[in-house]
Amino acid sequence: MHARRVHAAAIVLRNGKLLVTGGEAGAQSLDSAETYDLLDGKWTVSGKMTTARANHTATMLADGRVLITGGTGGHHSVLASAEIYDPKTNQFTATASLHDARSGHTAALLTYGKVLIAGGADTQGKPLASAELYDPQSGTFTATGALQNRAPNSRTPRLCWMAAF
Repeated sequence: MHARRVHAAAIVLRNGKLLVTGGEAGAQSLDSAETYDLLDGKWTVSGKMTTARANHTATMLADGRVLITGGTGGHHSVLASAEIYDPKTNQFTATASLHDARSGHTAALLTYGKVLIAGGADTQGKPLASAELYDPQSGTFTATGALQNRAPNSRTPRLCWMAAF
């Protein structure tokens, strides 16, 4: 790789290349991205993200673009920002912001094309029970049902996807 990084997000693109975004180098969040070509074994710098971030998600949209959400930025601030990577242009562009700033969350493409973003930690490091949906058609986020704690006897609460979509 061109940059050493931890807490980055990685996803395999439709063209078979591996996209690695952001992360941290030391205590510094990164705004760089790289692709790895599995066929020739080479890393290539792939544009610059709109926001330096680590502990974020990268989710493939139905059209092949990648939604990048939340994470931690400079001075470990928790981010609500989101952006889209287009592999056709190798460019990152900002999209609407999350309703809740979150880091360490999960994201999944749903069968009808929207992306569910759930859980993670807030700006104080406390677990979030909120969830939201990203609509690629409108480029907006909508709050949805909350997660429910289903581990009452556990020392570490576990959040389950019990939201209504």
